Amino acid sequence: FHDGVRALEAAGVTRFVELGPDAVLTGLARESVQAPDTAFVPLGRRLGSESVTLLTGLAQLYVDGLAPDWQAVFPGAGRAELPTYAFQHQRYWLAADVPLVVGALDTPDQQAGAGEVAPLRARLAGVGESEQQELLVELVRSQSAAILGHSSVEAIEPEVGFLEAGMDSVSGTELRIALSAATGLALSAGVVFYHRTPADLAAHLRTELAHGGSGLAGAGADGAVDGGAEDAAEDLESISGLLRRAAADGRMTKGMALLDAVAEILPDFSSAAELERLAEPVRLAQGEQGPKLICFPSPMALGGAHQYARFASHFRGRREVVVPPVPGFGPGEALPCSVDAVLDVFLEGLPAMAAGEPFVLVGYSSGGQFAHATAEVLEKAGTPAAGVVLLDTYLPGGEGQDELWPQMFRGMLDRESSFGRFSAARLAAMSRYSDLIVDCLPGALSAPVLFVRPAQSFTDAPGTEDWRASWSGEHLLREVPGTHFTILEESAPVVAEAVDDWLSTLGTLES
Repeated sequence: FHDGVRALEAAGVTRFVELGPDAVLTGLARESVQAPDTAFVPLGRRLGSESVTLLTGLAQLYVDGLAPDWQAVFPGAGRAELPTYAFQHQRYWLAADVPLVVGALDTPDQQAGAGEVAPLRARLAGVGESEQQELLVELVRSQSAAILGHSSVEAIEPEVGFLEAGMDSVSGTELRIALSAATGLALSAGVVFYHRTPADLAAHLRTELAHGGSGLAGAGADGAVDGGAEDAAEDLESISGLLRRAAADGRMTKGMALLDAVAEILPDFSSAAELERLAEPVRLAQGEQGPKLICFPSPMALGGAHQYARFASHFRGRREVVVPPVPGFGPGEALPCSVDAVLDVFLEGLPAMAAGEPFVLVGYSSGGQFAHATAEVLEKAGTPAAGVVLLDTYLPGGEGQDELWPQMFRGMLDRESSFGRFSAARLAAMSRYSDLIVDCLPGALSAPVLFVRPAQSFTDAPGTEDWRASWSGEHLLREVPGTHFTILEESAPVVAEAVDDWLSTLGTLES
Protein backbone atom coordinates (compact mmCIF):
# COMPACT_ATOMS: atom_id res chain seq x y z
CA PHE A 1 0.00 0.00 0.00
CA HIS A 2 2.84 2.36 0.93
CA ASP A 3 4.63 1.70 -2.36
CA GLY A 4 1.40 2.22 -4.31
CA VAL A 5 0.70 5.57 -2.66
CA ARG A 6 4.31 6.71 -3.19
CA ALA A 7 4.05 5.73 -6.88
CA LEU A 8 0.89 7.83 -7.22
CA GLU A 9 2.62 10.75 -5.52
CA ALA A 10 5.57 10.42 -7.92
CA ALA A 11 3.08 10.51 -10.81
CA GLY A 12 1.82 13.91 -9.62
CA VAL A 13 -1.24 12.94 -7.58
CA THR A 14 -2.01 15.64 -4.99
CA ARG A 15 -5.46 14.51 -3.81
CA PHE A 16 -6.41 11.18 -2.25
CA VAL A 17 -10.13 10.45 -1.81
CA GLU A 18 -11.14 7.38 0.18
CA LEU A 19 -14.33 5.48 -0.69
CA GLY A 20 -15.05 3.16 2.22
CA PRO A 21 -16.79 2.77 5.56
CA ASP A 22 -14.30 4.90 7.51
CA ALA A 23 -11.08 6.91 7.22
CA VAL A 24 -8.64 4.05 7.94
CA LEU A 25 -6.84 4.16 4.58
CA THR A 26 -6.73 7.97 4.71
CA GLY A 27 -4.48 7.74 7.78
CA LEU A 28 -2.21 5.19 6.10
CA ALA A 29 -1.99 7.26 2.92
CA ARG A 30 -1.23 10.43 4.87
CA GLU A 31 1.66 8.62 6.57
CA SER A 32 3.05 7.48 3.21
CA VAL A 33 3.04 10.82 1.35
CA GLN A 34 5.89 13.29 1.79
CA ALA A 35 4.43 16.44 0.17
CA PRO A 36 2.91 18.68 2.91
CA ASP A 37 0.21 20.19 0.65
CA THR A 38 -1.42 16.90 -0.37
CA ALA A 39 -5.16 16.67 0.35
CA PHE A 40 -6.71 13.57 1.99
CA VAL A 41 -10.49 13.34 2.01
CA PRO A 42 -12.60 10.39 3.24
CA LEU A 43 -16.12 10.34 1.78
CA GLY A 44 -17.44 7.79 4.26
CA ARG A 45 -17.38 7.41 8.02
CA ARG A 46 -18.89 4.80 10.30
CA LEU A 47 -20.28 7.53 12.59
CA GLY A 48 -22.73 10.30 11.75
CA SER A 49 -24.82 11.04 8.67
CA GLU A 50 -23.67 9.50 5.40
CA SER A 51 -24.94 12.43 3.31
CA VAL A 52 -23.33 14.99 5.61
CA THR A 53 -19.99 13.18 5.40
CA LEU A 54 -20.20 13.00 1.61
CA LEU A 55 -21.05 16.68 1.16
CA THR A 56 -18.45 17.73 3.73
CA GLY A 57 -15.85 15.79 1.73
CA LEU A 58 -16.97 17.50 -1.48
CA ALA A 59 -16.64 20.85 0.26
CA GLN A 60 -13.07 19.97 1.33
CA LEU A 61 -12.21 19.08 -2.27
CA TYR A 62 -13.76 22.34 -3.49
CA VAL A 63 -11.67 24.34 -1.01
CA ASP A 64 -8.60 22.48 -2.29
CA GLY A 65 -9.39 23.65 -5.83
CA LEU A 66 -11.33 20.72 -7.29
CA ALA A 67 -14.76 21.81 -8.54
CA PRO A 68 -17.29 18.96 -8.34
CA ASP A 69 -19.99 18.54 -10.95
CA TRP A 70 -22.69 20.24 -8.89
CA GLN A 71 -25.35 19.33 -11.46
CA ALA A 72 -24.68 15.70 -10.59
CA VAL A 73 -24.85 16.46 -6.85
CA PHE A 74 -27.98 18.64 -7.10
CA PRO A 75 -29.85 17.76 -10.32
CA GLY A 76 -31.94 20.61 -11.64
CA ALA A 77 -30.18 23.35 -9.66
CA GLY A 78 -28.88 26.49 -11.38
CA ARG A 79 -26.39 29.25 -10.66
CA ALA A 80 -27.56 32.50 -9.07
CA GLU A 81 -25.74 35.80 -8.64
CA LEU A 82 -25.43 36.64 -4.96
CA PRO A 83 -26.03 40.20 -3.66
CA THR A 84 -22.96 42.41 -3.37
CA TYR A 85 -24.22 44.49 -0.45
CA ALA A 86 -26.20 43.68 2.65
CA PHE A 87 -28.98 46.13 1.73
CA GLN A 88 -29.71 44.32 -1.56
CA HIS A 89 -32.50 42.23 -0.05
CA GLN A 90 -33.66 39.51 -2.38
CA ARG A 91 -34.87 35.95 -1.91
CA TYR A 92 -32.65 33.27 -3.45
CA TRP A 93 -34.04 29.76 -3.67
CA LEU A 94 -32.60 27.18 -6.03
CA ALA A 95 -35.09 25.07 -7.95
CA ALA A 96 -33.87 21.51 -7.54
CA ASP A 97 -35.22 18.00 -7.93
CA VAL A 98 -33.69 16.94 -4.61
CA PRO A 99 -33.67 18.54 -1.14
CA LEU A 100 -30.83 21.03 -0.72
CA VAL A 101 -30.79 20.98 3.08
CA VAL A 102 -29.23 17.88 4.62
CA GLY A 103 -29.97 17.82 8.32
CA ALA A 104 -27.03 18.95 10.41
CA LEU A 105 -24.97 20.21 7.48
CA ASP A 106 -26.09 23.82 7.87
CA THR A 107 -26.35 23.97 11.66
CA PRO A 108 -24.12 26.55 13.35
CA ASP A 109 -22.24 23.90 15.31
CA GLN A 110 -21.26 22.00 12.18
CA GLN A 111 -19.69 25.12 10.69
CA ALA A 112 -18.10 26.48 13.84
CA GLY A 113 -14.80 24.57 13.69
CA ALA A 114 -12.74 25.60 10.71
CA GLY A 115 -14.05 29.11 10.07
CA GLU A 116 -13.36 30.51 13.52
CA VAL A 117 -9.94 29.02 14.29
CA ALA A 118 -7.89 30.79 11.61
CA PRO A 119 -7.17 33.82 13.85
CA LEU A 120 -6.90 31.56 16.88
CA ARG A 121 -3.58 32.81 18.20
CA ALA A 122 -4.61 36.44 17.86
CA ARG A 123 -7.83 35.74 19.74
CA LEU A 124 -5.96 33.90 22.50
CA ALA A 125 -3.43 36.72 22.86
CA GLY A 126 -6.19 39.22 23.62
CA VAL A 127 -7.80 37.41 26.57
CA GLY A 128 -6.89 36.05 30.00
CA GLU A 129 -6.04 32.47 30.95
CA SER A 130 -9.59 31.41 31.80
CA GLU A 131 -10.92 32.79 28.51
CA GLN A 132 -8.09 31.06 26.65
CA GLN A 133 -9.08 27.77 28.24
CA GLU A 134 -12.72 28.31 27.25
CA LEU A 135 -11.79 29.06 23.63
CA LEU A 136 -9.60 25.97 23.37
CA VAL A 137 -12.18 23.73 25.04
CA GLU A 138 -14.75 24.88 22.47
CA LEU A 139 -12.24 24.23 19.68
CA VAL A 140 -11.61 20.67 20.90
CA ARG A 141 -15.32 20.02 21.42
CA SER A 142 -16.37 21.34 18.01
CA GLN A 143 -13.70 19.37 16.16
CA SER A 144 -14.57 16.23 18.16
CA ALA A 145 -18.28 16.65 17.43
CA ALA A 146 -17.63 16.99 13.70
CA ILE A 147 -15.35 13.94 13.59
CA LEU A 148 -17.76 11.78 15.61
CA GLY A 149 -20.71 12.83 13.45
CA HIS A 150 -22.64 14.83 16.06
CA SER A 151 -24.87 17.68 14.89
CA SER A 152 -24.16 19.74 18.00
CA VAL A 153 -21.10 20.51 20.09
CA GLU A 154 -23.29 19.90 23.15
CA ALA A 155 -22.90 16.15 22.50
CA ILE A 156 -19.25 16.43 23.65
CA GLU A 157 -18.93 17.08 27.38
CA PRO A 158 -15.74 18.89 28.51
CA GLU A 159 -15.08 16.45 31.36
CA VAL A 160 -16.08 13.19 29.63
CA GLY A 161 -13.19 11.15 28.22
CA PHE A 162 -12.66 10.90 24.47
CA LEU A 163 -12.84 7.12 24.57
CA GLU A 164 -16.06 7.21 26.57
CA ALA A 165 -17.46 9.53 23.90
CA GLY A 166 -16.69 6.96 21.17
CA MET A 167 -13.27 8.12 19.93
CA ASP A 168 -10.97 5.35 18.68
CA SER A 169 -7.49 5.27 17.17
CA VAL A 170 -8.70 6.37 13.72
CA SER A 171 -10.89 9.24 14.88
CA GLY A 172 -8.29 10.17 17.51
CA THR A 173 -5.70 10.59 14.76
CA GLU A 174 -8.15 12.75 12.81
CA LEU A 175 -8.70 14.95 15.86
CA ARG A 176 -4.95 15.31 16.39
CA ILE A 177 -4.47 16.37 12.77
CA ALA A 178 -7.37 18.81 12.92
CA LEU A 179 -6.06 20.42 16.10
CA SER A 180 -2.52 20.60 14.66
CA ALA A 181 -3.92 22.46 11.64
CA ALA A 182 -5.97 24.78 13.85
CA THR A 183 -3.19 25.64 16.31
CA GLY A 184 0.01 25.21 14.28
CA LEU A 185 1.33 22.81 16.94
CA ALA A 186 3.14 19.59 16.05
CA LEU A 187 1.16 17.46 18.48
CA SER A 188 2.54 14.15 19.72
CA ALA A 189 1.13 10.87 18.48
CA GLY A 190 -0.91 9.87 21.52
CA VAL A 191 -1.95 13.35 22.62
CA VAL A 192 -5.68 12.58 22.44
CA PHE A 193 -5.28 9.50 24.65
CA TYR A 194 -2.73 10.99 27.06
CA HIS A 195 -5.02 13.97 27.75
CA ARG A 196 -8.23 12.07 28.15
CA THR A 197 -10.91 14.78 28.17
CA PRO A 198 -11.53 17.92 26.05
CA ALA A 199 -10.76 20.05 29.12
CA ASP A 200 -7.44 18.25 29.74
CA LEU A 201 -6.44 18.44 26.08
CA ALA A 202 -7.37 22.13 25.91
CA ALA A 203 -5.15 22.83 28.94
CA HIS A 204 -2.29 21.01 27.20
CA LEU A 205 -2.81 23.06 24.03
CA ARG A 206 -2.77 26.29 26.02
CA THR A 207 0.49 25.29 27.72
CA GLU A 208 2.12 24.42 24.39
CA LEU A 209 0.97 27.69 22.79
CA ALA A 210 2.12 29.70 25.82
CA HIS A 211 5.63 28.28 25.48
CA GLY A 212 5.88 30.03 22.16
CA GLY A 213 7.10 27.21 19.99
CA SER A 214 8.14 24.38 22.31
CA GLY A 215 5.42 22.40 20.62
CA LEU A 216 6.18 23.67 17.13
CA ALA A 217 8.23 21.95 14.46
CA GLY A 218 9.37 24.51 11.91
CA ALA A 219 6.29 26.69 12.33
CA GLY A 220 6.18 29.67 10.04
CA ALA A 221 4.74 33.09 10.72
CA ASP A 222 1.24 31.87 9.98
CA GLY A 223 1.58 29.04 12.51
CA ALA A 224 1.53 26.30 9.88
CA VAL A 225 3.68 23.29 10.55
CA ASP A 226 6.44 22.91 8.00
CA GLY A 227 8.07 19.49 7.97
CA GLY A 228 10.88 18.76 5.58
CA ALA A 229 14.08 16.85 5.02
CA GLU A 230 15.49 17.77 8.42
CA ASP A 231 12.42 16.36 10.20
CA ALA A 232 12.56 13.23 8.05
CA ALA A 233 16.23 12.72 8.85
CA GLU A 234 15.56 13.22 12.56
CA ASP A 235 12.78 10.63 12.42
CA LEU A 236 15.09 8.07 10.75
CA GLU A 237 17.52 8.54 13.63
CA SER A 238 14.85 8.17 16.33
CA ILE A 239 14.20 4.89 18.15
CA SER A 240 11.04 4.41 16.09
CA GLY A 241 12.86 5.20 12.86
CA LEU A 242 15.71 2.82 13.61
CA LEU A 243 13.26 0.07 14.51
CA ARG A 244 11.36 0.52 11.25
CA ARG A 245 14.68 0.45 9.36
CA ALA A 246 15.65 -2.80 11.11
CA ALA A 247 12.26 -4.33 10.23
CA ALA A 248 12.60 -3.28 6.58
CA ASP A 249 16.11 -4.74 6.37
CA GLY A 250 15.14 -8.05 7.97
CA ARG A 251 17.14 -7.34 11.14
CA MET A 252 14.37 -7.49 13.71
CA THR A 253 16.61 -9.24 16.25
CA LYS A 254 18.92 -6.22 16.32
CA GLY A 255 15.94 -3.87 16.44
CA MET A 256 14.52 -5.66 19.49
CA ALA A 257 17.96 -5.65 21.12
CA LEU A 258 17.95 -1.86 20.77
CA LEU A 259 14.57 -1.68 22.52
CA ASP A 260 15.78 -4.03 25.26
CA ALA A 261 18.69 -1.68 25.93
CA VAL A 262 16.34 1.30 26.19
CA ALA A 263 14.07 -0.63 28.57
CA GLU A 264 17.03 -1.41 30.84
CA ILE A 265 17.80 2.32 31.17
CA LEU A 266 14.25 3.30 32.21
CA PRO A 267 13.04 3.01 35.85
CA ASP A 268 11.23 -0.17 36.88
CA PHE A 269 9.13 -1.58 39.74
CA SER A 270 8.64 -4.95 41.46
CA SER A 271 5.22 -4.38 43.07
CA ALA A 272 2.29 -1.97 43.01
CA ALA A 273 3.43 -0.59 46.39
CA GLU A 274 6.52 0.93 44.72
CA LEU A 275 4.39 3.12 42.43
CA GLU A 276 3.42 6.60 43.61
CA ARG A 277 -0.03 6.22 42.10
CA LEU A 278 -1.96 3.86 39.86
CA ALA A 279 -3.31 5.21 36.59
CA GLU A 280 -7.10 5.43 36.40
CA PRO A 281 -9.05 2.85 34.38
CA VAL A 282 -11.09 4.03 31.39
CA ARG A 283 -14.83 3.35 31.47
CA LEU A 284 -16.06 2.91 27.87
CA ALA A 285 -19.65 1.85 28.53
CA GLN A 286 -22.13 1.84 31.39
CA GLY A 287 -25.23 -0.21 32.08
CA GLU A 288 -27.03 -2.23 34.71
CA GLN A 289 -26.78 -5.64 33.02
CA GLY A 290 -24.19 -8.03 34.44
CA PRO A 291 -21.57 -9.26 34.42
CA LYS A 292 -19.22 -6.33 33.87
CA LEU A 293 -16.49 -6.61 31.24
CA ILE A 294 -12.96 -5.74 32.41
CA CYS A 295 -10.90 -5.60 29.22
CA PHE A 296 -7.11 -6.01 29.07
CA PRO A 297 -5.54 -4.32 26.02
CA SER A 298 -2.58 -5.70 24.13
CA PRO A 299 0.70 -4.89 25.97
CA MET A 300 2.29 -3.77 22.71
CA ALA A 301 2.97 -0.39 21.10
CA LEU A 302 -0.53 -0.19 19.57
CA GLY A 303 -2.16 -1.12 22.88
CA GLY A 304 -4.44 0.98 25.03
CA ALA A 305 -8.06 1.52 25.97
CA HIS A 306 -8.77 2.84 22.46
CA GLN A 307 -8.50 -0.74 21.16
CA TYR A 308 -11.85 -1.53 22.81
CA ALA A 309 -13.70 1.64 21.72
CA ARG A 310 -15.66 0.02 18.87
CA PHE A 311 -16.19 -3.19 20.85
CA ALA A 312 -17.62 -1.23 23.80
CA SER A 313 -20.11 0.71 21.66
CA HIS A 314 -22.15 -2.50 21.33
CA PHE A 315 -22.70 -2.57 25.11
CA ARG A 316 -23.38 1.13 25.83
CA GLY A 317 -26.47 1.63 27.93
CA ARG A 318 -26.61 -2.08 28.82
CA ARG A 319 -23.37 -3.38 30.26
CA GLU A 320 -20.35 -1.76 31.88
CA VAL A 321 -17.07 -2.02 29.97
CA VAL A 322 -13.93 -0.80 31.72
CA VAL A 323 -10.28 -0.99 30.64
CA PRO A 324 -7.47 -1.07 33.23
CA PRO A 325 -4.25 0.71 32.31
CA VAL A 326 -1.29 -1.48 31.43
CA PRO A 327 1.60 -0.27 33.62
CA GLY A 328 4.62 1.15 31.80
CA PHE A 329 2.93 2.60 28.70
CA GLY A 330 1.94 5.98 30.10
CA PRO A 331 4.25 9.02 29.97
CA GLY A 332 6.97 8.70 32.62
CA GLU A 333 5.71 5.37 33.97
CA ALA A 334 8.11 2.75 35.34
CA LEU A 335 8.35 -0.66 33.66
CA PRO A 336 7.45 -3.91 35.47
CA CYS A 337 10.35 -6.21 36.43
CA SER A 338 8.28 -9.39 36.28
CA VAL A 339 4.91 -10.96 35.50
CA ASP A 340 4.11 -10.84 39.24
CA ALA A 341 4.70 -7.07 39.23
CA VAL A 342 2.20 -6.64 36.38
CA LEU A 343 -0.40 -8.87 38.04
CA ASP A 344 0.05 -7.00 41.32
CA VAL A 345 -0.98 -3.76 39.61
CA PHE A 346 -3.99 -5.36 37.94
CA LEU A 347 -5.11 -7.02 41.19
CA GLU A 348 -4.66 -3.76 43.10
CA GLY A 349 -7.06 -1.87 40.84
CA LEU A 350 -9.55 -4.66 40.17
CA PRO A 351 -11.73 -4.38 43.33
CA ALA A 352 -12.62 -0.77 42.50
CA MET A 353 -13.45 -1.71 38.91
CA ALA A 354 -15.60 -4.68 39.95
CA ALA A 355 -17.26 -2.81 42.84
CA GLY A 356 -18.46 -6.07 44.35
CA GLU A 357 -20.39 -7.14 41.24
CA PRO A 358 -19.83 -10.15 38.92
CA PHE A 359 -17.30 -9.56 36.16
CA VAL A 360 -15.70 -11.23 33.16
CA LEU A 361 -12.06 -10.64 32.18
CA VAL A 362 -11.42 -9.99 28.48
CA GLY A 363 -7.96 -9.97 26.89
CA TYR A 364 -6.90 -9.10 23.37
CA SER A 365 -3.77 -10.61 21.82
CA SER A 366 -1.07 -10.99 24.51
CA GLY A 367 -3.38 -9.14 26.88
CA GLY A 368 -5.29 -12.42 27.02
CA GLN A 369 -2.35 -14.04 28.82
CA PHE A 370 -2.51 -11.45 31.59
CA ALA A 371 -6.31 -11.64 31.77
CA HIS A 372 -6.07 -15.43 32.20
CA ALA A 373 -3.23 -15.15 34.75
CA THR A 374 -5.23 -12.56 36.74
CA ALA A 375 -8.23 -14.91 36.73
CA GLU A 376 -6.02 -17.72 38.06
CA VAL A 377 -4.87 -15.61 41.02
CA LEU A 378 -8.42 -14.46 41.77
CA GLU A 379 -9.70 -18.02 41.69
CA LYS A 380 -7.05 -19.18 44.16
CA ALA A 381 -7.98 -16.26 46.43
CA GLY A 382 -11.65 -17.28 46.45
CA THR A 383 -12.89 -14.28 44.44
CA PRO A 384 -13.22 -15.81 40.96
CA ALA A 385 -14.19 -14.08 37.74
CA ALA A 386 -17.41 -15.23 36.11
CA GLY A 387 -15.46 -16.09 32.98
CA VAL A 388 -12.57 -15.20 30.66
CA VAL A 389 -12.71 -14.09 27.02
CA LEU A 390 -9.55 -14.44 24.91
CA LEU A 391 -9.48 -12.48 21.65
CA ASP A 392 -6.95 -14.11 19.30
CA THR A 393 -4.35 -14.72 21.99
CA TYR A 394 -1.20 -16.37 20.60
CA LEU A 395 0.98 -18.20 23.08
CA PRO A 396 4.75 -17.75 22.59
CA GLY A 397 6.64 -20.73 21.26
CA GLY A 398 3.76 -22.06 19.17
CA GLU A 399 4.87 -24.89 16.90
CA GLY A 400 5.26 -23.86 13.25
CA GLN A 401 4.73 -20.14 13.98
CA ASP A 402 8.31 -18.87 14.11
CA GLU A 403 7.84 -16.68 11.03
CA LEU A 404 4.46 -15.43 12.21
CA TRP A 405 5.87 -13.25 15.00
CA PRO A 406 8.11 -11.08 12.75
CA GLN A 407 5.17 -10.67 10.35
CA MET A 408 2.92 -9.66 13.22
CA PHE A 409 5.50 -7.12 14.33
CA ARG A 410 5.72 -5.68 10.80
CA GLY A 411 1.93 -5.54 10.68
CA MET A 412 1.95 -3.49 13.87
CA LEU A 413 4.51 -1.07 12.42
CA ASP A 414 2.39 -0.76 9.28
CA ARG A 415 -0.50 0.43 11.46
CA GLU A 416 1.61 2.98 13.28
CA SER A 417 -0.05 5.82 11.37
CA SER A 418 -3.44 5.00 12.91
CA PHE A 419 -1.96 5.72 16.35
CA GLY A 420 0.78 8.17 15.44
CA ARG A 421 4.52 7.71 15.81
CA PHE A 422 5.48 5.43 18.69
CA SER A 423 7.49 7.08 21.45
CA ALA A 424 10.73 5.51 22.66
CA ALA A 425 9.12 4.80 26.05
CA ARG A 426 6.16 3.00 24.46
CA LEU A 427 8.47 0.88 22.30
CA ALA A 428 10.64 0.08 25.33
CA ALA A 429 7.53 -1.01 27.27
CA MET A 430 6.55 -3.27 24.37
CA SER A 431 10.02 -4.80 24.45
CA ARG A 432 9.75 -5.50 28.19
CA TYR A 433 6.33 -7.13 27.82
CA SER A 434 7.58 -9.20 24.88
CA ASP A 435 10.03 -10.73 27.35
CA LEU A 436 7.44 -11.14 30.10
CA ILE A 437 4.82 -13.00 28.04
CA VAL A 438 7.27 -15.90 27.70
CA ASP A 439 6.90 -16.38 31.49
CA CYS A 440 3.14 -15.82 31.52
CA LEU A 441 1.93 -19.19 30.32
CA PRO A 442 -1.60 -20.32 31.30
CA GLY A 443 -2.26 -22.55 34.31
CA ALA A 444 -5.33 -24.33 35.64
CA LEU A 445 -8.59 -22.37 35.63
CA SER A 446 -12.12 -23.50 36.47
CA ALA A 447 -13.92 -20.43 35.09
CA PRO A 448 -15.46 -20.85 31.61
CA VAL A 449 -13.31 -19.54 28.74
CA LEU A 450 -14.43 -18.18 25.37
CA PHE A 451 -11.73 -18.18 22.70
CA VAL A 452 -12.44 -15.89 19.72
CA ARG A 453 -10.21 -15.97 16.67
CA PRO A 454 -10.44 -14.46 13.17
CA ALA A 455 -11.19 -16.42 10.02
CA GLN A 456 -8.54 -14.69 7.89
CA SER A 457 -4.77 -14.40 8.21
CA PHE A 458 -3.12 -10.99 8.35
CA THR A 459 -0.21 -12.19 6.19
CA ASP A 460 0.48 -14.55 3.30
CA ALA A 461 4.26 -14.59 3.82
CA PRO A 462 6.04 -17.95 3.37
CA GLY A 463 6.24 -19.96 6.57
CA THR A 464 2.99 -18.58 8.01
CA GLU A 465 0.63 -21.26 6.73
CA ASP A 466 -0.07 -22.39 10.33
CA TRP A 467 -1.29 -18.94 11.38
CA ARG A 468 -4.33 -19.75 13.52
CA ALA A 469 -4.05 -19.19 17.26
CA SER A 470 -5.13 -22.02 19.57
CA TRP A 471 -5.71 -22.53 23.28
CA SER A 472 -4.79 -25.69 25.16
CA GLY A 473 -7.11 -25.36 28.15
CA GLU A 474 -10.84 -26.11 28.14
CA HIS A 475 -12.67 -23.44 26.15
CA LEU A 476 -15.44 -22.64 23.70
CA LEU A 477 -14.15 -21.61 20.25
CA ARG A 478 -15.81 -18.96 18.05
CA GLU A 479 -14.47 -17.81 14.68
CA VAL A 480 -15.35 -14.34 13.39
CA PRO A 481 -14.62 -12.42 10.17
CA GLY A 482 -11.44 -10.36 9.99
CA THR A 483 -7.77 -10.70 10.88
CA HIS A 484 -5.76 -10.40 14.07
CA PHE A 485 -5.55 -6.65 13.56
CA THR A 486 -9.16 -6.01 12.54
CA ILE A 487 -11.21 -8.05 15.00
CA LEU A 488 -11.42 -5.01 17.28
CA GLU A 489 -11.72 -2.61 14.35
CA GLU A 490 -13.98 -3.41 11.37
CA SER A 491 -15.04 -6.75 12.90
CA ALA A 492 -15.61 -5.36 16.41
CA PRO A 493 -19.46 -5.44 16.16
CA VAL A 494 -19.42 -9.14 15.23
CA VAL A 495 -16.95 -9.92 18.03
CA ALA A 496 -19.09 -8.02 20.55
CA GLU A 497 -22.17 -9.98 19.47
CA ALA A 498 -20.30 -13.27 19.88
CA VAL A 499 -19.21 -12.25 23.38
CA ASP A 500 -22.73 -11.05 24.20
CA ASP A 501 -24.25 -14.37 23.11
CA TRP A 502 -21.73 -16.28 25.23
CA LEU A 503 -22.38 -14.10 28.28
CA SER A 504 -26.06 -15.04 28.09
CA THR A 505 -25.09 -18.71 28.52
CA LEU A 506 -22.86 -18.25 31.60
CA GLY A 507 -25.63 -19.20 34.01
CA THR A 508 -26.22 -22.38 32.01
CA LEU A 509 -22.51 -23.19 32.01
CA GLU A 510 -22.28 -22.75 35.78
CA SER A 511 -25.24 -25.05 36.36
